[in-house]
Amino acid sequence: MKKYPIGFNTRINKEPENNKPMEVCKGVIEPKKSVVQVYFPHRGMGWAYYNDSFDLNVGDFVYVEGKLEGYRGQVTEVNYSFKIKLSDYKKVIAVKVTSSLQVHTLSALTEMQFLFQRFLLGLRLLKMMRIM
Repeated sequence: MKKYPIGFNTRINKEPENNKPMEVCKGVIEPKKSVVQVYFPHRGMGWAYYNDSFDLNVGDFVYVEGKLEGYRGQVTEVNYSFKIKLSDYKKVIAVKVTSSLQVHTLSALTEMQFLFQRFLLGLRLLKMMRIM
């Protein structure tokens, strides 16, 4: 008795089309866990933040979570050897692109939150202008 293929199996090639090994992209930078010191010029002070999403270097501009969310800070120190309690530290949530060698982008959610906050701020200003 001869078996006939059913459904999607009728169009499958038995020979592999491409036997080449996959090429690994060498341009991707792996994130390194670190504790970074971030200086905020508008406050004139710096604070420590935990980073597990980006490969940060001294001089990078970053955005953080917490009370200073939405303000840009600059990394002044990076420490890779640390022993901390993660609940005591806020995180770095975004890096501002300053060179073409490293490309970090805001996550879609963070970008949408930022745009929504700017939208609400604009509405508040318009409301205040109409009252005065």
